[in-house]
Amino acid sequence: MPLVKVDFAPGVNKEGTRYTNENQYYDSDKTRFRKGRPESIGGWEKYTPNTFQGVCRSIFHWHRLNGTKYYTIGTNLKYYLLDANVFADITPIRVAAAGLASNPFTTVNESTTVIVADSSHGAEEGDFVTIASAATTRGIPAAELNKEHQIVTVPGTGTYTISVDTAATSSGTGGGTTPPTVEYQVNTGLEIAVLGPGWGAGTWGRGTWDSDADRVAHGILRIWHQDKFGEDLVFNIRDGALYFWNSSDGTGTRGTLLSAESGASQVPTVVRQVLVSQVDRHVIAYGANPKGSSTQDPLLIRWSTQESAVDWNPTATTTAGDFRLTVGSQIIGALQTANGEILVWTDEAIYAQQYIGPPYTFGFKLLSGGLDLAGPNAAAFMNGLGFWMGVSNFYVYSGSVKSLPCTLLDHVFNDINIGESSQFFAAPNSGFNEISWFYCSHDSPSIDRYVTHNYEDGTWYPGTLERSAWIDATDTEYPLATEVTGGILYKHEYGVDADGSALNSYIESSDFDIGEGDKFMFVSRIVPDVDFSNGTSGVSQTGNMILKTRNYPGNPLTTNSTSAITDTTEQAFIRARARQAVLRWETNTIGVAWRMGVTRMDMKPDGGR
Repeated sequence: MPLVKVDFAPGVNKEGTRYTNENQYYDSDKTRFRKGRPESIGGWEKYTPNTFQGVCRSIFHWHRLNGTKYYTIGTNLKYYLLDANVFADITPIRVAAAGLASNPFTTVNESTTVIVADSSHGAEEGDFVTIASAATTRGIPAAELNKEHQIVTVPGTGTYTISVDTAATSSGTGGGTTPPTVEYQVNTGLEIAVLGPGWGAGTWGRGTWDSDADRVAHGILRIWHQDKFGEDLVFNIRDGALYFWNSSDGTGTRGTLLSAESGASQVPTVVRQVLVSQVDRHVIAYGANPKGSSTQDPLLIRWSTQESAVDWNPTATTTAGDFRLTVGSQIIGALQTANGEILVWTDEAIYAQQYIGPPYTFGFKLLSGGLDLAGPNAAAFMNGLGFWMGVSNFYVYSGSVKSLPCTLLDHVFNDINIGESSQFFAAPNSGFNEISWFYCSHDSPSIDRYVTHNYEDGTWYPGTLERSAWIDATDTEYPLATEVTGGILYKHEYGVDADGSALNSYIESSDFDIGEGDKFMFVSRIVPDVDFSNGTSGVSQTGNMILKTRNYPGNPLTTNSTSAITDTTEQAFIRARARQAVLRWETNTIGVAWRMGVTRMDMKPDGGR
């Protein structure tokens, strides 16, 4: 019998059953489509051997005029500046150089726990404190006390505990008659959302004002927002204060309150998200407190005067101002596009913000109501388009808002932990015309899956990968991403392996049959068409071609044969008889990269019974 081409349409389609999706791919992992053909994705490797503390939710990149490049890493514990592969801690200080009482430490014999007395510490479990000028205490060396500590417990408003390496030799108090000093960093935040009732909590506040919803009870997931202001950096903790980092001061300095900068006037004290309108040079605060009030308004947008990060006082001689959105109960996020237009999402609508000049400075247009944004980082602008993930659909903005047709819609949204949607983020990968969304599957408290859209050919494909933040390729030439745990920053699309381990990838077809499926088919030979040329030189390139069969759609699939395919394999002989078949290709070997062509099979009708 002549060989029959077994070819499938580009992309993965899970919107129907395996049988109704005949001639299509049904499942994949760590596989992409390029020019209509499936291939393994690029590998990844540590960008720097150094690690950071906490779970990162934002990565930002910018340059100084002298060419110095910076990355910021915002975690639930710290805010870092990556310079020369070193994570410099620039976390702002909440309380600086506060003096304690004499002998503020209490020890217990043979214990490494130290109780610190401070009647106004304002600290929470997990916060960081730096102690200085303490004396050796009950056998604990001064050097072990005079350093940065992460607070272990907070037994009361006037005490907290730290841990040291050397156990105390006796019980009692100490620390020195000369009072030690302490410096408290801004309070740490949550690494995952905690669900509960009330406004300002949860999956970014869907529902009416002050209604009960699936929201964060004790504080939202710790997310940092930032943007460049010239060579410098403006940043904030979500629903927190605004901070400023002056690049001229060097990486040894921390961020400081923007309101404490010289010339500061009417700077917002609580902000959901900060953004700098790069065309007209206004610093914009979304979800800010009104002038003259300390109470946050979740729909209020305020901006500084042009060319100033510190002057927020609207007068006849400034362009500072504000505007309150009317549709929705709170702002979820904002995204700057290439032409200066800013997209702003509430929990019920999307607006376009555009610089129009005096006297109003900015104009606002309601683009569409009745839609949402899954989380503050779930949108990205690329290729002249705005893409985002809602809580039940994908969308694109190209001058108007449209739903983005998706062949994996049910696969994603029927298996999603919507309570952790604040973690979800968009991951642009312009080198491959892709945008991915990383999300938590239904039973996972952290990100473990992604779905990718190739906007050049309209295809979709799923995968599994634990990442917490992403930035598109810049002058590193590679996208950068952070691991959910471990404090590791990776460069992606680098090599073919998963940081020294095999990058396990696969793609699997839907069911196919002969004719109308009324007859059995007999398969005796497979002729593969696999390109291994991008694999590591000198490494044996190999993968497995697997044929699964069944007689009826309701039957379970049975693995009929597994054939090892190398770069020299001409054909694989098998014996399989069934009404329906599924073809699967997988690799799990270090150094292997593949691109699939058109597989041919020797198959023929073999009777109706």
